[in-house]
Amino acid sequence: MYKSKAARLKQIINGQNKRYYKEFIALEDISFEVSKGTALAIIGKNGSGKSTLLQIICGIVSPTQGSVQVKGKVAALLELGSGFNPEFTGRENIYLNATLFGLSKKQIDERFDAIVKFSEIGDFIDEPTKTYSSGMVVRLAFSIITNVDADILIVDEALSVGDAFFTQKCMRFIERFRKDGTLIFVSHDANAVLSLCDQALLLKDGKNTAIGTPKEVMEVYTKQLQSDNEEERDLNDNINGYPQDSNRLDSLGIGYENQQENIERLKWSDYRKEVINASKYANRIEISNIGDDITSKESYGGKKAKIIEILIKNHEKNGQIETILGGEIVELVIICRAEEEVENLITGFILKNNKGLTLLGDNTLNAISSGVIKNAAKGDIIKTKFIFTLPLLSQGDYSITTALASGSQSNHEILHWLNDAIVLHSRCTSIAAGLAGVPMHAIEIEKV
Repeated sequence: MYKSKAARLKQIINGQNKRYYKEFIALEDISFEVSKGTALAIIGKNGSGKSTLLQIICGIVSPTQGSVQVKGKVAALLELGSGFNPEFTGRENIYLNATLFGLSKKQIDERFDAIVKFSEIGDFIDEPTKTYSSGMVVRLAFSIITNVDADILIVDEALSVGDAFFTQKCMRFIERFRKDGTLIFVSHDANAVLSLCDQALLLKDGKNTAIGTPKEVMEVYTKQLQSDNEEERDLNDNINGYPQDSNRLDSLGIGYENQQENIERLKWSDYRKEVINASKYANRIEISNIGDDITSKESYGGKKAKIIEILIKNHEKNGQIETILGGEIVELVIICRAEEEVENLITGFILKNNKGLTLLGDNTLNAISSGVIKNAAKGDIIKTKFIFTLPLLSQGDYSITTALASGSQSNHEILHWLNDAIVLHSRCTSIAAGLAGVPMHAIEIEKV
């Protein structure tokens, strides 16, 4: 490490007669093996050596000692825009990058349309990439690595800048790739690590401090973070880090009143609801794609039956909405049309987070009403309502995927599938931990 450009120049002139630099060991005593079909997470704080390790595996950086053995073609999505020439157009960068991955011009020609379609860049494909947003750069870079027949896929934090729709699409590709390929995944997102990976490696100050299952390693990592942050905590803030003002949620004296009479009301009611929802900590959720044409990019089916409209309504106000609060009752309305006669029609949905992890879902096979429609004639319009309490969602993006099928729970045919038909954006949250929260009926503290 050189203090200045002048020091670097002096080193060149004087050779090894005098040292004008300071050595820095980025990685030391790192040893691990990743087998085919395995997903390994590499986690650690910023500066722990994660990116350097990935660059060594990819052959971008050479280690001063030790060796790396890689069997198979590696495709990597590392730093944002790495490998792209900003003066080149998107089209030219596709040919440049795909060539570096070992594809011939003929192979790139054959896959060019698939790359552009996956990226959703559109007419911007012939514009210089220096004019692209960070999200567009990620779209193009990821689209290329999905089409190079890689055996090993390396993904750094770059996906965090993508939008909700594209991130979901990437996660679906990664899930498919995992069946036969090897994945090395770097992320600070514990939920993504736990849901995607089989093993995890923890780096701290360039050294391997833990290796094992994602759950075991994430627990070690959490303890490390807690220990590192203890001295940095501001003692003037309360335990949640909230400023000491009228928005404080502790010591408000809100609790049970007429407990037996209100037990039904309390079943899905948070005792802090009025205070939280009036503050900046409200679990306010924005709903996108309402009233627009369905824009799912990976839908399929629709010949026998087709979903023609999806919307979310407030059950109590009976109106279409653009925002809702976690803990409120919603109606998810799915309207479909039978293009042919369909027996044992099933309508269902799932709610996923931005890493593709399913939080909840249901279908009409679980309905117990005697009026459930099981068969549909050609031309029938069927409207299905799922009425449920929307969970308190942690901050981030979520999507609702909807589907039509025929058959039974264990043996059915998908008729129409729409990925990411509606996207939910949870902007603010009072959830302390976890993917979702539940209503807290009381928090009681006493000396015993």
